[in-house]
Amino acid sequence: MLSYSRINTYKQCPKLFEYKYIQGRMPAPTEKMLEGLKEHIKIASEEEVPEFFKPAFQKNFPNPVFEEQLSFDFLTFNLGGKIDCYSVNHVFCSIADWKLLKIPDDDEQLKIYALLLSKKYPQLTFFQAYFVSLKGGYFKRYTYSIEDIQDFEKQLFEIADEIQTTLELSLIHI
Repeated sequence: MLSYSRINTYKQCPKLFEYKYIQGRMPAPTEKMLEGLKEHIKIASEEEVPEFFKPAFQKNFPNPVFEEQLSFDFLTFNLGGKIDCYSVNHVFCSIADWKLLKIPDDDEQLKIYALLLSKKYPQLTFFQAYFVSLKGGYFKRYTYSIEDIQDFEKQLFEIADEIQTTLELSLIHI
């Protein structure tokens, strides 16, 4: 199954992808990873949402769902992800992803979540997505139309095909 982490690892370094996901040589979790996991676990309801994000949360997350694992079969690959928080309101969807400190430079992870949610809720046409820096005390918002997510889906197929080819070649050499 592909996920944001696997795709990002592959894009950064195909060899590292091979070590981690084909050979199973997973590094031990760092202190930062463990701290981030602990912070994620804390936010399991509206009451635990950080104060600095509460005004945006209360306005845009009327029916929040916390920590949901979603996946979708695209026939040539499966895509999955665990969404920290989302809310669906008719054709509108809000998504939040908690980050311990640093917010990523790109929004690919949020687009993957929007894509997965668009498959679960086909009526969605508009997405508002947030990276929330828990220790930094700030957030960054992105907006997408369903057309943006459909364009992203096409790009995702290209990288998924590339990863699949790498996996098939690795199996031949093992």
